[in-house]
Amino acid sequence: MPPLIKICGVKQTDHVLAAARAGATAIGLNFIPPSSRYVGGIKEAATLIRESALPEMKWAGVFVNPDFDELKIVLASLDLQIIQLHGNETPEFVSRVKARAPNASVWKAFRVETKEDLNEIANFECDGVVLDAKIAGTFGGTGHTFDWSILNDFQRTVPLILSGGLNPGNVAEAIRITRPDWVDVASGVEISPGEKCKTKIADFIREAKSAGS
Repeated sequence: MPPLIKICGVKQTDHVLAAARAGATAIGLNFIPPSSRYVGGIKEAATLIRESALPEMKWAGVFVNPDFDELKIVLASLDLQIIQLHGNETPEFVSRVKARAPNASVWKAFRVETKEDLNEIANFECDGVVLDAKIAGTFGGTGHTFDWSILNDFQRTVPLILSGGLNPGNVAEAIRITRPDWVDVASGVEISPGEKCKTKIADFIREAKSAGS
């Protein structure tokens, strides 16, 4: 079976619709103000969800080291099916989020370079593990890959979401090597930072689906 597909950092309705037509399962809404993919806040996110009118689409909120009280406001305002914590959140913080949002899947991102970087995953109770490339000074979205072979012996207890430098040209190979449950792409379907491309979105999803067929 091909992995499920999340297109992350989407800000425009036409890009959401393009992803849905091509077969994406989830759309990532970036709540990180310094990012070029920042959706703009609760009001803008709600508008995007409403205008897209896609009841089957899963909506993921992506956060980096959020304040818990501010996060609670977002969760109370938006019906998010996935909460993706992409910073240096502690196991205790992740557990608090899970308790606060029992009906959502809480994903924790880990930046990896070597097999040793995978060891900390065991300390977290989460519903999905996002693996991204470890690049100094960043929290993801860099367009860099990591050595997928480090996952050869990785013991999975929850779904694996492969991220980091995926694009239409390499996603099929990445899937064949790692057999993830999901693939997650942001910069790989953009024409410039934060600006998605409908053609690249369609190409990425086609290649991802072909790799698992």
